[in-house]
This record gives sequence, C-alpha cells and structure tokens, in this order.
Amino acid sequence: MNRINFTVVLCCVMIVISGCAGMLHKQGNHLYENLAYKGATVKYEKALARKEIPDARIKLADSYRQINNSLEAEKNYAKVVQLKESNNMHKVFYADALIKNGKCEHASFVLENLLAEDPSNKHAIALLQSCEKRASFMVDSLAAKVEKMNINSANSDFAPAFYKDGIVFSSERKEAKPRNSSDWTGRPYLDLYFSKEDKDNKWTTPVELKGDVNSKYHDGPAAFSKDSSVIYFTRNTYFNSKVKRDALGIVNLALYSAKWIDGEWKDVKPLNLNNPEYSVGHPALSTDGKTLYFISDMPGGYGGTDLYKSKMQADSTWGKPENLGAKINTHADEMTPSVYNDSLLFFSSEGHPGMGGMDVFESVISDKEFSDVVNVGYPVNTTGDDMGYILSPDMKHGYFSSNRDGNGEIDNLYGFVKVDLMIKLSGLVVDKISQEPLDQVVVELVNKETGKTETVITGPDGTFNMKLDPKANYTLNAKKDGYVTKIMDINKDETKPGGTKIVKVEMEKIVVDQPVVIENIFYDFDKANVRPDAALELDKLVAYLNERPDLNIELGSHCDSRGADAYNLDLSQQRAESAVNYLVKKGINKDRLSYKGYGETELVNKCSNGVPCSAEEHQQNRRTEFKIVRKN
Repeated sequence: MNRINFTVVLCCVMIVISGCAGMLHKQGNHLYENLAYKGATVKYEKALARKEIPDARIKLADSYRQINNSLEAEKNYAKVVQLKESNNMHKVFYADALIKNGKCEHASFVLENLLAEDPSNKHAIALLQSCEKRASFMVDSLAAKVEKMNINSANSDFAPAFYKDGIVFSSERKEAKPRNSSDWTGRPYLDLYFSKEDKDNKWTTPVELKGDVNSKYHDGPAAFSKDSSVIYFTRNTYFNSKVKRDALGIVNLALYSAKWIDGEWKDVKPLNLNNPEYSVGHPALSTDGKTLYFISDMPGGYGGTDLYKSKMQADSTWGKPENLGAKINTHADEMTPSVYNDSLLFFSSEGHPGMGGMDVFESVISDKEFSDVVNVGYPVNTTGDDMGYILSPDMKHGYFSSNRDGNGEIDNLYGFVKVDLMIKLSGLVVDKISQEPLDQVVVELVNKETGKTETVITGPDGTFNMKLDPKANYTLNAKKDGYVTKIMDINKDETKPGGTKIVKVEMEKIVVDQPVVIENIFYDFDKANVRPDAALELDKLVAYLNERPDLNIELGSHCDSRGADAYNLDLSQQRAESAVNYLVKKGINKDRLSYKGYGETELVNKCSNGVPCSAEEHQQNRRTEFKIVRKN
C-alpha cells in the first residue's frame, strides 16, 4: 500500500472512531439527562477511550459522584480541573472525592488555591474546615466499638429504625431485573426489611415487611409510632402505579403512612406534606407521635435538602413544615434524622465540618432553638458517608449505615456499643500529720469547663469515688470543720480515658501560728512580683478566706541563700507584701491580713550559703506560706 492510500485509510479509520465516540457521547448524555448515571458511565467511558471529549469527561466525573464511586470520581475530576471548560464547583467536587479517599493534604491544597480565587465559596470553606478539624473528631476514638452486622447483602443496606424487638431497614437485596432496577444506580429498588437478634446475638435472616409498604419502586427509610401500629415511610412519588415527575422530569420522594391491620401493613396513604415538585422523605417521629421530622428540598431552604418538622393537627393532617434553622441546616444536604427520647436529634450532613462525605451530628432539641451541632466523631464517622444513626433507650448501643468499605457505592449496616471513657477518681482523705483517714469530709468536684459541681462525703475509711470527664479539667475542694480547706487541681491529661486516677488528700488542722505552705508559690530570682502561676495558687487561698471570714492570716515569704542575708530579708518582705496586695485586690479585707519576710532563715533543703545547688533546688526555697494568727 502506498503512502497516499495508507493516509486515506487512516483518515477513514479516524473518522469512524471519532464518529463512534460522538455517538457514544450522545447516548451517554441521554442517560445522564434522565438521571441514569450508572448507564451513563459505561457510555462515557467507551466514548473517552476513543476520543477525549471535555463534556463527556465532566459528565463522567459527575456520574461517578452521583453513584458515590469516589475512587473513579477522583480520577476523573483530576482531569476535569485541568480543562478550560471546568469551573470552581468541579474543584470542590475534586476536593470532596480526595477527602473521601483519605487524601486531606492534597484536598487542602486544592481548596486553599480555590479560596484564593473565590474566598466566599461556602462549599470550599466547609470542606477545608473538615480537613483542619479532622484530628479533633478522633479524640474519642475509643468511645464506641463498631462492627459490621451479619445481615448485609451484596447491595446497599441502610437507614435502620427500631421496630418491636429488632430493626427495619432499607435494602437493595432483591435480584436485579431490567424492570425493577434503578436507572440511577443500576441496582434493585429499595424495599423495607425486618430482622432481630436471636439468642446467640446474631441477626436473623431479613424478611420483607408484610403488606402494601413495598412497591415496585424505592421504599424507605421508615419510622414507627411508639406502639408499632403506624409506619411512616419514604417512597417514590407515584399515582395509580405510575411514577410522577416534576417539571424537570425528576421522580421525587414522598412520605406515606400505613397501619398494622390483621398481621400486615395496610391502608397506605400519602401525607399532605407531599408535593410532586420537590422531595419529602426520611421520617423521624417524636415519642407521642405528634411531631414529624423529615428532609426536603422544598423552596426557601438553606440549600440541598434541609431538615423540617411538622405538628399533627386536630384532623390528623400535618401542619405547615417548619425549617429547623441555620444551626442544623447548611448549604449542602442534611439527611436521615432520628430522635432520641425527644431530647436529642441525630442527623447526617455534608455541610457541617466532618471527616468526609456525610457525617453524623447531634443537637439538643428545643421548641425555641436547637443547640449547636456536635460531630459524634470516629469511629462512627469516617471519610465515607455515615448515615441513619439510631441510639438505644439505654444510650449504650445503636446502629447506623455507612459506605466506608470499597469505592463508596454500597452502604452497609453497622452496630456500635458505647464504651465508658469516664475516668474513675478514687480518693483518700487523711490528716496530714497523723495520716489517719478523715470521715465526714465534704469533697466538691468542680468542672472548670462547665462550672458544674458534684459533691460526696467521705465515710469512716476516708475514701470517696467520683467520675471525671476525660475532656475536662477540675478543681477539687475538701472541707471539714477544724481543718484548712484543701484545694487541688486535676488536669485532663494526667490519666487516659477509661482509666483510674488515685488521689490522696492531706488536710491540715487549723492551728494558730502553725505555717501552711501555699503550694507552687514561687518567685523569679531576685524578683518580688506575683507570677501568673503563683496567682492561680493565691486564688485558691482567696476562695478559702471567703469561706472562712472568721480567720485572719499572716503571709510569710522566704528566699533562697543566694545574695546577702540582709538583702534577702528585705526581698522576702517585698514578696510577702506583694502577695498580700494581690489578696486585697481580689476582695479580701486588708485588716484580716499581715505579712512577714523571713529571708533565708528557714530553708527547706540543704542549699545554704556556699552549698552548690541546682536552679530547681534554689526555687524550692523561694516560697510563700500562711498561718492563722488569730480568730475573730
């Protein structure tokens, strides 16, 4: 074949390949526009194997994102962001995929560059905060033990709800057939199933709910009335067995109810909250069944799907939906609410700072305003989508679903058991001189973070037991008539969560003219001013004097042996006066206070004149003491 003929053939081949790519691209677009994302990925992959088409690359990345395949989404968005046709949201989606795949450092680089161009981008800000705060969500990594449940199928199983002695959840476990597969995922439509634990703590084989709640389209998630006689559940909007589409051709979600009649679910009715132009779904119910929580992308929200609530009316219809507000809802999606004892709201969100994907959050329920949300942390939350969190009545265990395994397309059910991370405080109170146990000592434990105070009284053996939040610092006050109040700091870093901290509290009898060392009152060399660390200790003396207005004290200050004896005597006098002035500024009547400098006349160690000592040893002698000089 001569060169001319070869060139002609090559051109013909290229035209055919290009034409095939164009046709596949067009087929992919048809599927993409009809939300058949799984099928669209197949067409776009084939088209791009023949020719690089920017629109096909962008929509391929978007399709993988829509079906939660984060690995393929990352790979394709990495190429998309290099295209001139890309925009800032493509960079956001790229960073989101990186985070879901555990690549926060790379994601942060992408987001920081994006925010340099678009500093008000809410999506980028939220994702960057997630990377920055990830370490804080790992603090209580031992707070729960998580295990995958034995009832998961090869397809998605998610959104558990308590029902009688087990759980009901949504599942794609039916064998997929062309007529009952979701165009979106290419997998079977969701149905509702029930399972319960057997005597060996294994979950029984899931069975479909009986009756009319499972249709040929998506059904679930669900919620139940307290007596299990009414179910509220999500399904595709349809009428007379035909799906109903909105103005954009999208089949939205709607809420339905059914009643337990003669051993199966019957009397299925749509709720009056539904609207074919937007989705309403993911129900959660208050204990009395009078408040319904749900998600919706109805107009007027904060963005994506928001959480709403509605009150049951006198005619058993549901009242006007009320958006739960900016503390709960964000620019992104909120989903799968659940309610614990009418006091806590759990839900999943992409908009609040998290570990990646959907994270589980909690908020205290209030008629006026919900509390600030709290990320429940690892190991419930991961870089994947973690949703459908429910907590048992005893607050010790629960269930949720997550796509943390694999590429993110498949959800699985997980169970968790909460682990008590509170620190056990085991204390003994004794007389400092005799070391005999002291009974009837009032021990107060003050949480420095919350201000909450707990109190116990020692028994004949002088012991007491309390619990410490591992995330809080505490002040311990021990009080007994005839004794100086003992005030101690207990710091959160001293004991591991779930461990035991042992403290011995030595209390000194109130004896006139007997000195009591104020611990940790030290001075810098050749200085008389009260250091910040000394001020914290003097504040404890202020608290004691406020409790005992009948006592007067003398503050005595001491120096180390360095320097001339006369100079040290004068310096110690200045230090004692400085401490007294501090107490007066804190509100203690100056008539109750006197002071004296002792110079280097009462050293507590060997470090006298001419004896070589370390800086730490000399500092031990630069101290302040107080003694009760008389009672009013």
